[in-house]
Formats: sequence, structure tokens, C-alpha cells
Amino acid sequence: MSWFEGVRAMRPDCKPPQLLRRRFVQHGGLLGAVVSSTLFVLPGCGFQLRGGSASRLPFGKLYTTFSANSPIGIEFKRSLRSIGGTEVVETPTSAQAWLEVLGEVRDRQVLGFSRTGSAREYQLRLQLHWRLHDGRGREMIAPTRISLSRDVTAADAQQLVAKQEEDAFLYQDMTTDLVQQLLRQLASVRPADG
Repeated sequence: MSWFEGVRAMRPDCKPPQLLRRRFVQHGGLLGAVVSSTLFVLPGCGFQLRGGSASRLPFGKLYTTFSANSPIGIEFKRSLRSIGGTEVVETPTSAQAWLEVLGEVRDRQVLGFSRTGSAREYQLRLQLHWRLHDGRGREMIAPTRISLSRDVTAADAQQLVAKQEEDAFLYQDMTTDLVQQLLRQLASVRPADG
């Protein structure tokens, strides 16, 4: 007995395609209403996709002490350009604020071992220790630490290249997340007076 015959035996007055259409309209209408209301409510309550645009910073010129090859520094400058309104300057004397990098750590720590003694699980960590001041002794944000981590399972020898690519992707994701947190904290600062 086919499915359609089974439905016909249960409901002889209703043909299967009509029954399916009726149920789809009943549930589809409800689903459509839920989806539509969600799309209208989320932006109204301040929901924003991760990595979305941050607010402009309250100072026009910023000096940073990121090293030239720092992935966080490169992402930070790229994000500042996309937001606009703040220029990263090369000379500290022309800056309204200094973002001083006190430490930048990118490492991995083994969390667990297999029976053979090889790493089974590890944690990728990214950390930035920084402070913001006006270059004349006035502290705008006290030394602050932003720390992120991701747990990863270890790969066997055949999957080594794929795992290295996954680690690189996770580090990039953490870098973007860290920079967004940094920008939000910088945007909340009141600029130093003249």
C-alpha cells in the first residue's frame, strides 16, 4: 500500500494532494508570520550581525604601537579605514590619542592527549593587552586585556594540511572578533580636551 492509498483509506473524502496543500497552507502561513515578525523585530531591538560596522571613534588622529607585521594591527587599520573618520598617523606628536600595545600573544596549548601520547585536543589563543592615552600623561582607558580562544581537535597525519588551514581560519576569525571588541571600547571614550 502506498502512502497516498494510506491517506485515502484514513480520509476517503479528501484526496492526498488536497490534504497536503491544506496542511502546507495552515503551517506555511504560521511559519511565514513567524519569519516575517522576526525580520522586523531583530533590527528594532539592536540586533547586529557579528563583524558589523562599529561606531566612529571620537578622535580624528590616532597613533598606534602595533608592529608592522601584526595581524591584529593590520586588521585594526583595515577596519578603521572602512569605518572612516579616524586616520592612523605615523608620528605620535600629531595624534589626539595613542593606542599603546602592551602585549600581543598568539599561541596554542594542548588540552588533552590520546593513549599513544599525541595531542588529541588543543586550544588556540589570541590575546591583546593595551591602553589608550593622550600622549601627555592623561589615561583614557587603563591597561586592558582582550582574550579569545577556540578549542580544536587534533588531526592525524593525513589531515595535517586541512587542520593547518582550519587553524589559520580560526585565528583570522578571532582576530576580526578581537578588533571589533577593541573598536567598540575605543568608540566609548570621551576625547581628551585640547
